[in-house]
Amino acid sequence: MAQFYGNEQIQHTLHQMLLRDRAPHGFLFYGETGLGKKTLAKQFLAELLCTGTEKPCGSCKSCKMLADGVHPDVRFVEHSGKRNGFSVDTVREVCVDLASPPNEGNAKCYVFGDCDAMDTRTQNLLLKAVEEPPAYGYFIFTATSPASLLPTVRSRIVSLAVSSVTEQECRAALAERGFSPEDAAEAVAAFHGNIGQCLNFLENMPIREAVGLTKTAINSIINKNEYALLQTVSVLGKERERTFLFLNLFDRCIRDAIVWKHDPCAAGIGCDAAGSKKLAERLSDSAGQAMHRAVDQLKIRPQHLLIDGNRFKKYQDLPHTTVVKGDGKYLSIAAASILAKTYRDDYMNELHKEYPFYDWNSNKGYPTKKHRAAIREHGTTPYHRMTFNLLGTDPQLEIPF
Repeated sequence: MAQFYGNEQIQHTLHQMLLRDRAPHGFLFYGETGLGKKTLAKQFLAELLCTGTEKPCGSCKSCKMLADGVHPDVRFVEHSGKRNGFSVDTVREVCVDLASPPNEGNAKCYVFGDCDAMDTRTQNLLLKAVEEPPAYGYFIFTATSPASLLPTVRSRIVSLAVSSVTEQECRAALAERGFSPEDAAEAVAAFHGNIGQCLNFLENMPIREAVGLTKTAINSIINKNEYALLQTVSVLGKERERTFLFLNLFDRCIRDAIVWKHDPCAAGIGCDAAGSKKLAERLSDSAGQAMHRAVDQLKIRPQHLLIDGNRFKKYQDLPHTTVVKGDGKYLSIAAASILAKTYRDDYMNELHKEYPFYDWNSNKGYPTKKHRAAIREHGTTPYHRMTFNLLGTDPQLEIPF
């Protein structure tokens, strides 16, 4: 039987419940796909059903039957493969079967895996059995989220969150399965402490390809190369599962970038840590966030904030006033505008040294004809705002010099 790694607190809790004969008759093990929730369920059942002295012993009749998948008192309820997860007929069969006593020992167990799609009708059919099971009846559900089960069902069972293991534990688990340190390191870099997803990555070429596509897409965004991004996405075609996998991986990388923008020490969950960190550096603060940061850095705390514009998110307990065209009404706002302009001019002079083609030391980034001609000839840089009309199809956005 496969070994369950990490989550020592959960393992200890389950062991103590069985040791004291205080185990509840229903559990929900939840967490993202690949964390070993079903393996944990089998480990719990092995200890529950074992007839040996050291539980689970692995050598008694019960342990061997469970390891071989032929234990008569353990049923891994078959998933229908449809949207509702489990058929009504299957659940009714479970309820009927529960009425008869165990064939071996003193427990009868039902495992419902991947319950995220289990519909309301199916759960209501199970409710009575879960609420008032016979003394020998046990139910184990697995899902990615506790919200997958109705509150009425969750209130009758114990919910335990399964977490990923450390990256060191993950590499050790992969090494025990015969993978080289190099392969293990590559898998862990993509899926961190999720052993199941790391195994899928190493054994499943489509997942490797999806990870590669994700890294390419993130790199295209970093380099602001829209054509490369479209090329990457077009490779997916009409393959639904492949597209879903790519979008899931891509979503995680974007999440990492957003999180690291504000907390560089936070844990990542995406498959391209290096790319997400670069992307985080390129993400711009909103005007409100930038103003908050500016106030944070003041050595003297202001008594009131004057904001040039009509929108501002309240900063702590400081009062503020928004003023449309404030630089023409308040000297303090006018002075701040001048400082901002001179700072930006100096900044553009420095960028000009890095990219001299665009004449930034003269146009300061504004859309002059020379600037746009350089974009046509040399393309864009990481500093160009791709949401702007860079090539001047709108004549109002072009400065004629």
